[in-house]
Amino acid sequence: MKEEKIENSNINELKQRINIDGINPISVRFSISELGQKKGRAIGPNDYDLQVILKLSESDYQNLKENYSKNKVNIGDKVYLNKDFIKPWFTNSIKESFFLEDDYYRIRSEVYFPDRFLKSPFTGGFLFFTVDHQVFIYMYTT
Repeated sequence: MKEEKIENSNINELKQRINIDGINPISVRFSISELGQKKGRAIGPNDYDLQVILKLSESDYQNLKENYSKNKVNIGDKVYLNKDFIKPWFTNSIKESFFLEDDYYRIRSEVYFPDRFLKSPFTGGFLFFTVDHQVFIYMYTT
């Protein structure tokens, strides 16, 4: 069972969840969801996932994209997403970045591990860039 919170655009709240030091987004949209069983039904902490869209200035976008394309490994061949992954609040360019392969969504562009953005308790995920200066970030706890 997945309990999803409403989409949010509060940059200060996002800064508490991910590392965006040195980047000044023009806008942000994100949603955090609780994964697994409802509270009180399982032993241990609950797990969460976080979906983020950052709209960046051209210079922030180019610097970030250049850093990832030069220094990071494309992990796109490892990313398979369930059909319910795409949310109504995603922008058109984010939605258009996905394509259906068999029973899973895949990503058209290069995909990278989001290490630059990770902040506890998030430990994994991916990110990709769109042509209109947006960065999509997905992170999760384990």
